[in-house]
Amino acid sequence: MKKRLNYLISLLLILSICVGTLSFDAFSFENNVETSSNEIMLINADTSTVVFSRNATKKWYCSYLSTLMTFVVAAQNSKDYDKTKVNITADLLERIPSSDGKLKQFEGKTLTIRDLMVLMFMTTGNDAAYVLADFVSHSDIDAFVRTMNQKASELGMKDTKYFSPAFDEEMKSLTTCADLYKLYRYALDIELFKEVSSYSSYIPKGYAEKEALDTEVSIKSSSSPYYFKYTDTAKYSYDKKSGAGMLATTVYRGSTYIFIAMHGMKEAERNVYVDCKQLTTWAYLNLSDKKIVGAEDVDVEVSVESPWRKDSVSLTVGGSSYRTMPNEYDVNKFMVEYDVPDSVKLPVFEGQSIGTAKIIYDSQRLDEISLTSTDTKGVEMLSDIREFLNSAYRSVLSVEPEEEPVSE
Repeated sequence: MKKRLNYLISLLLILSICVGTLSFDAFSFENNVETSSNEIMLINADTSTVVFSRNATKKWYCSYLSTLMTFVVAAQNSKDYDKTKVNITADLLERIPSSDGKLKQFEGKTLTIRDLMVLMFMTTGNDAAYVLADFVSHSDIDAFVRTMNQKASELGMKDTKYFSPAFDEEMKSLTTCADLYKLYRYALDIELFKEVSSYSSYIPKGYAEKEALDTEVSIKSSSSPYYFKYTDTAKYSYDKKSGAGMLATTVYRGSTYIFIAMHGMKEAERNVYVDCKQLTTWAYLNLSDKKIVGAEDVDVEVSVESPWRKDSVSLTVGGSSYRTMPNEYDVNKFMVEYDVPDSVKLPVFEGQSIGTAKIIYDSQRLDEISLTSTDTKGVEMLSDIREFLNSAYRSVLSVEPEEEPVSE
């Protein structure tokens, strides 16, 4: 089957949630929100829908947002977050480049892995990130950074390169909003992440109430003019060279959005806090999840190359699909483009990816969906042999025997 372009007449084909690829830069729903961050994304986490995107694949300095990967590596290489004690020595603090001074009050004391992770998210987190990296790597920070980059490669973060666990003076660590989204989704599946990144105030176990720390992330601080009460997790970053950046999840009436921004302005009235609050508020008020199509609506078949009979396999997206859409949207603006091969070779397995469907809305690519086989064919050896022998037998019967010579 060759490429073909089908225009949707009714509510057909926004086949989304079963796909792994997101069109990061290509899609943004119309809105009247003014945002100041140069690189920005807003994604509905429940349906994996990019609802707003600008320069999402443009590289920019990681700055303190590198600490998200530091958390992932530290979490996956630590055995007991609460019982493992880390000595905060003067020598260790002196070895931290570009210290933010946040651990100075704990000099000569101990903190747990969990304590350090919470402090890393509540503050700029530079000191906590370096202490975690130093502890996990047995004082080999370079090895820790190599592990960070290995993990980035595993997650498909092709435009990301780390040079330090947090801020680095040379500003060499680079990433994109699209890559940060991949990392953020991964981190959200780590049970510890939601807890350590959700505090607005924290007292390390064993310390007095007077030693409580309050978050420096203004969007989570109820005393801040930038407070947004629906914020669930957040990590803020700012330095003079790269500007402001933030990763955040917000939850309202059961719907979750992920906000990612870099290279933001610092002016009081124009920064990533305002971008996050206004953009996600717009999304909650104007967008909703729509059940658009089920697997029964997909009618695509591909020929199967078989030596004994003509055959084909049906393709599907599997299950019903949801997509986050404007509350009022024009179904006539949808179209789907199938891209499937003319034929496939045996064996074919149920769930095997065979081609794609590109979903277009309002002339923008909304998504690219993997189409999969609905059946398994050509793997039962005895059945295949039987079919082959039957085919051969039928061929023999169809041939008329030659006349035998008459003996004199």
